[in-house]
Amino acid sequence: MRKMQIYIAIVCFLALIAGATSCNTNSQDENNTEPPHYDRIEVHSLAELNEMRSMIDCDDPDELKEYLLRVHGDTLDGTPISKEDLVYFVSRVDKLPYVNLLEGEIVWIHYLCGKSKDTGLPVDVIELSIQANNGDWVSIDYLFSENDVEGRINAMKAEAKHENLISTPLYSQDGKVVFHIETREENPSGSGDIIRWFAEIDGIFTSIRYCTSNANNVDTAALVSDLKISNIPSQATSE
Repeated sequence: MRKMQIYIAIVCFLALIAGATSCNTNSQDENNTEPPHYDRIEVHSLAELNEMRSMIDCDDPDELKEYLLRVHGDTLDGTPISKEDLVYFVSRVDKLPYVNLLEGEIVWIHYLCGKSKDTGLPVDVIELSIQANNGDWVSIDYLFSENDVEGRINAMKAEAKHENLISTPLYSQDGKVVFHIETREENPSGSGDIIRWFAEIDGIFTSIRYCTSNANNVDTAALVSDLKISNIPSQATSE
């Protein structure tokens, strides 16, 4: 179990080890241009995302300049985040195959682009986190830089062996969401449980962490069956 946990941790936190080289992946925007120069940009709510959308259309250069100075992000070369960076980030988020794994509010959308310090391989990840009123939360990592999705999943299945709680892949009704690997453990903090899944969402290799007060209340097969791909909501849900 310890060996599998280490393997999972490496994959889950791949997004945290970007180096100081520019992004070099197959991910390109609809105009077939290279991604901009930043390596990290994020928003912490749908309200922040909508503000970013509005600032893209802002005609006041002073207002836009002030906004760019407070955007959460870093660039590889130390230059400020630009309007073009905002356009690219919003475009990627708007095309993200979103699945509603938990009723709650989106509290983080984080995009990281660069190269792994350890392997030199491209890192192109969007992480999206949702938190419910009861404190449960789910974090979904979309690893766009994983080109060999089938190979990665097969390797992880071989590593997990009997620790994988999914004997055969679980499919959503439209077949666009497939869960391949599941592990469960007590939360190291001592409160609740953590469920980890490795899946394909619209063909994208995906790592999912679900922190819940009681994992016994989560029926993975039923959850996956009901999943549908949609777009990021335009506003927070009403509670």
